Amino acid sequence: MIQILKPIDIPKILLLVKQLNPTISETILEQRQKEMFKIENYYCFGFYIKAKLIGVSSGWLTTRLYSGKQLEIDNVIIDSSYQSKGFGKDFLNEIELWAKNNKCNTVELNT
Repeated sequence: MIQILKPIDIPKILLLVKQLNPTISETILEQRQKEMFKIENYYCFGFYIKAKLIGVSSGWLTTRLYSGKQLEIDNVIIDSSYQSKGFGKDFLNEIELWAKNNKCNTVELNT
């Protein structure tokens, strides 16, 4: 199940973000996450299994000439202890459903 995370969730988000960015200090990651939450078209998706946050992804609503309204996602992270079990695919499927429900024509993964 996905939820839209809020600034109050930053401590939980950082536990996962640190896995993807081990060379960046937690202080800098926290500062950047706070800045991202200030951007109007920013969404932070959380993926939960049995009430445990095991995945996060950044999402940006935008409009592209070639596709119209679009959700661009990046920093897709699944907790390392849950990887290779199909949860990443489930997470992306739920994000895609959220995008469709929010009138997006496309979802683009920025890698």
